[in-house]
Amino acid sequence: MVVQSANSKLAFHDRETDISEHGIIGNCRTAALISVNGTVASLCWPYFDSPSIFARIVDVQKCVIDYYSHAKLRLKNRGGHWSMEPQMTTVSKQMYLPSTNILGTKFLADDAWLTI
Repeated sequence: MVVQSANSKLAFHDRETDISEHGIIGNCRTAALISVNGTVASLCWPYFDSPSIFARIVDVQKCVIDYYSHAKLRLKNRGGHWSMEPQMTTVSKQMYLPSTNILGTKFLADDAWLTI
């Protein structure tokens, strides 16, 4: 599986990431959803049925409409996440090493690259 995304730091944090832009890693006791931008979006630890540590996939930034003023009110991100990404604008790709559950996320810039 290869997923690509062009991003900047601001663009990513202001939008929801589609479920197809995630890979999954796990150890048969728990699993984490990792976005193509290098963010741990969902993780229950230490077991599948444990409380979630990160749940951004289900609780990004909520948006509520005030029906009286027709204004959109943004609520704080309560889902939580952990992220590691370059400061510069990059294109990112995500792929599994063949025949493994090892997920690599590669960030490509004009003059540099980084694999996590």
